[in-house]
Amino acid sequence: MIKERLLIASQARVTAKGIYFRGLYYSCTRALREQWFEKATHKKSWKITIYYEPGQSEGIYIWDSERGFEFCNPVMPQNTWSHYQLQRYYESLQKLKLLKKQKFVNKKRRNVYKKKDILWKS
Repeated sequence: MIKERLLIASQARVTAKGIYFRGLYYSCTRALREQWFEKATHKKSWKITIYYEPGQSEGIYIWDSERGFEFCNPVMPQNTWSHYQLQRYYESLQKLKLLKKQKFVNKKRRNVYKKKDILWKS
C-alpha cells in the first residue's frame, strides 16, 4: 500500500522511448493502453506529473483519477547495457564454455571406459 505522505511530486517527460525522469525511462500499463509512446513518436513529447519515493529508484507513480496511483517500472533502452550487466554476461559465457569443455572431457572418458569394458569382457 502506498503512503501518500511519502511521495514527492515532480515533472517527467513522455517521449517515444518512455516516461523520462532523472536519466531513466519508465513505462506502465496506462501509458501502453493509451499509446503515449506512439503519440510521442508522431507528435512532440509532453510533460506529466509523476510521484516518487525519496531514496527509492525501483520506479515512479502516476496518478489516474479512476484507478489511483499506478506504478511505472523502469525500462532499458535497446542496446544499452550497464557495465555490470556486460560483466555478468561475459562471466556467464565463460561458465558455459567451461561446462561445455567439461562435458566433452567427460564424454571422452566414458568412451574410453566403454572401450576398456568391451576389451575386458571379450
